[in-house]
Amino acid sequence: MSRAPRTPLSKRLRRWLLAVGLAFALIAGGLGIIGWMMSRQTPAWWRSLDPRDPQVQALGENIENALVNELHRADRPGVREGNAWRSETWGFYIAAADANAWLSTRLAAWMENRLEGFDFPDEITEVQAEFNDGFVRLGARLSRGRSRTVISASLRPEIRGDGALWLALERVHIGRLPVPVGWVMGEGRLRSFAGDDADLEALLRAFAGRQPLMREPEIELGDGRRVRLLSLAARLGRLEITCRTEFERD
Repeated sequence: MSRAPRTPLSKRLRRWLLAVGLAFALIAGGLGIIGWMMSRQTPAWWRSLDPRDPQVQALGENIENALVNELHRADRPGVREGNAWRSETWGFYIAAADANAWLSTRLAAWMENRLEGFDFPDEITEVQAEFNDGFVRLGARLSRGRSRTVISASLRPEIRGDGALWLALERVHIGRLPVPVGWVMGEGRLRSFAGDDADLEALLRAFAGRQPLMREPEIELGDGRRVRLLSLAARLGRLEITCRTEFERD
């Protein structure tokens, strides 16, 4: 019986490499399509609101007024030590649905009123938040022509033993496609984003977990009092905040 001629090794190797390369190309193409589809989807927690809806507008305004009133309350019990007065600890929570009404209707004007020369980007057509599992999730819908993409970040708020507020970025998504945080918050990329803006660089370094967001997390009330943040907890769709009001005479 005659044997079939054997294919030379070099030809067999080329065929094998071609088959492997074709398989990798198909896999990469499939993953690319899946990635593209995931990047076009909104996060599972996203709940769109219409900022033109009168009910959403009224809710956003009511939430802002309620928060201002809560921070400025002057009837809290407390103790005086010399020239210093400190209230008992007190707290409140913000539900994600309420936060989203404010973000959808009040955020742009609030930022433009407080940041000189700042114009809220027209490409950002919606901003949403979710509070759960210890994370504050913030997302923005970017619209350019017919393109609609939601970019979101998961940040973990923490007030440490020295009282400083940390808000490190732990996850980034384009739609539902996860993006490595290192790609976004690498040292070289931070410098590129910040340029010569020292305040922006400090903010980005805080998001990268390299420094606290606020070393003294407090809100000045304008009458000499200040509200100090003592703890933050994001769970079950709400952000729970514990505070203390302080006052000290000169």
